Amino acid sequence: MKTKRIKFIRPPAGAFGLAYFAGDDVELPLNQANKLIKLGYAEAYTGEAGDESDLPADLPGRLVFVALDMSLDELKQIDDFTEIEGIGKATAAKIKTYLLDAGLIEAPDPGTEAKAKEEAEAKAKEEAEAKAKEEAEAKAKEEADKK
Repeated sequence: MKTKRIKFIRPPAGAFGLAYFAGDDVELPLNQANKLIKLGYAEAYTGEAGDESDLPADLPGRLVFVALDMSLDELKQIDDFTEIEGIGKATAAKIKTYLLDAGLIEAPDPGTEAKAKEEAEAKAKEEAEAKAKEEAEAKAKEEADKK
């Protein structure tokens, strides 16, 4: 069973029947921990990291983001983590999964992602065609200049 370490910011006793106080850090089942975070009873535990960052201690690639002095809010705005030096495709996927599972970001609309991919592919094709046309015109001009 996956678990997550959280720190309570207000007592959950009345709502969840848990005997914890604000400031307590505990490890709970992932679903329960995420629900407590989402409802404002807790936050992801960051106490073991040894720095002032608000990034969760167990965030994949955390050290890269701490070195860049990024906050959690800044991190949540990133669409493509591979654009950050030191983050590869595998780590980027783990970060995205972590943020989704923790309820820190919402899953993108599949239609939006597909549309963006289509637009990027169409733009790349258009640029390639323009470049090929430009090269053909330059070659034709060069041939005409030779005559």
